[in-house]
Amino acid sequence: MDELRKVDLLLHFPYHSFISILDLLREAAIAPQVRTIRISIYRLAKDSQILNALINAARNGKRVVAVVEVQARFDEHNNILATQALTEAGARVIPGVPGLKVHSKLIQISRRENGRTVRYVHIGSGNFHERTATLYSDTSLLTCNREIGREVRKMFEFFESNYTRHVFRHILVSPFNTRRRFTDLINAEIAHARKGQKAMVTLKMNNLVDVSMIRKLYEASEEGVQIRLIIRGVCSLLTGVKGMSENIQVTSILGRYLEHARIMVFHNNGMPLYFISSADWMTRNLDFRVEVSTPVYDEKLKKELQDYLNMQLSPDARARIIDQKHLNQFQQPDSGKSVDPQIAAYRYFRSHSEKKPG
Repeated sequence: MDELRKVDLLLHFPYHSFISILDLLREAAIAPQVRTIRISIYRLAKDSQILNALINAARNGKRVVAVVEVQARFDEHNNILATQALTEAGARVIPGVPGLKVHSKLIQISRRENGRTVRYVHIGSGNFHERTATLYSDTSLLTCNREIGREVRKMFEFFESNYTRHVFRHILVSPFNTRRRFTDLINAEIAHARKGQKAMVTLKMNNLVDVSMIRKLYEASEEGVQIRLIIRGVCSLLTGVKGMSENIQVTSILGRYLEHARIMVFHNNGMPLYFISSADWMTRNLDFRVEVSTPVYDEKLKKELQDYLNMQLSPDARARIIDQKHLNQFQQPDSGKSVDPQIAAYRYFRSHSEKKPG
């Protein structure tokens, strides 16, 4: 937490160790200044160390509030057991939200510092699951940004009182404003393109199937917006259709790790806006689940995200081209030799870790 008071951090799993998340919760469980730990849980590992840290925090007198999605597919039984263990330890457990599936990945730690409350926040694309964190490629933001912390606190107020509707100016929250905010951001790129300015949208996600968002991307392409998509799974968008999607490029990366991160970038007339998210662009994620996307404000972290995306978008990257004919052929590298973007990411993050003090 002392480090997070100085700088925001991005963690990229599995290139970074998931132990960092465990250490944060373990520190919070014993730190005397920490009053409350809030978390939203979708999937946990069996014998979860995350669960153990939360139980220890409750036993140490911390107020622990856990939103546990008991309808997480294939993990219903495991989550019910986690609910029972947390309740027995004295934590408050909220079993989801009626009518909505809670898919967000949130942690908020409230600590008293110099007479005021400082909120430490985690917002990410992956589950709090130690085992999948070694197999899935995910991205998490750790920050004590006051505005983001205040809005994540509003999220937990919504979990506790579902009838309370809040206004979010920084984070994007499904089903309230995610669809509208991302639509507005694409519309802004369309406006830039119509003025003859550079306009670009870069999206990385698991699945792209929502009809309205696909139509908006087609509209943007028609107006001259350059659109680059990295879609691991289902992609219902057709590329290369004359007069509709000529400015859209779609690639897919299948490698040792399952590409699970969601990252969105909007050129914004030369002042790019970066987001990481728990949501794919599927109707269920935009309209029928509780999802959270967060802006990344730190300039160094923006560069880090862009470097990461550049490795995946490189013409030398070992990636499949998703074209109109659905042939899924590997792109031919400009250099004559393809580069595995996951190995490139590993080397990048390793070299950056070695440069950090300590």
